[in-house]
Amino acid sequence: MGELKKDIKSFSELMKSKAKVSLKNVLVPGEEIYRPSSQLDSAKITWLAGYILFLRGSYDDAIDLFKRVLQIVEKKFPKVYFHDDCYYYLALSYYMKGDFEEARKLFTEFAKLFPNSLYADDAKFFLEKIRGGEQG
Repeated sequence: MGELKKDIKSFSELMKSKAKVSLKNVLVPGEEIYRPSSQLDSAKITWLAGYILFLRGSYDDAIDLFKRVLQIVEKKFPKVYFHDDCYYYLALSYYMKGDFEEARKLFTEFAKLFPNSLYADDAKFFLEKIRGGEQG
């Protein structure tokens, strides 16, 4: 747990800096800014990086990171607490960048996979907007 706290602290300091955060300077093997201590820690940090990129409006980069996280999580850690978060924000990233067809597919799948998620009502809301043609 101590290693994860150090990873998060290092990543938080990076995010507060003026440095441009991108896939290259965060995730290139051998050049990582952080060195997670396990594959699950790596998934957590990558999820966090994707969420921050989402908040900054870098939807394509966020999508890339969310997909990486889901590849790890779905194979090795399907019950991890942030699985639904990552899936939801992947769908929302597609929605925000205007790819409503992909967002519809992902929100539909999300509703099936995570019916009890805190995001379930939000996913249904966005599905209704997409179906009703109210994407804006």
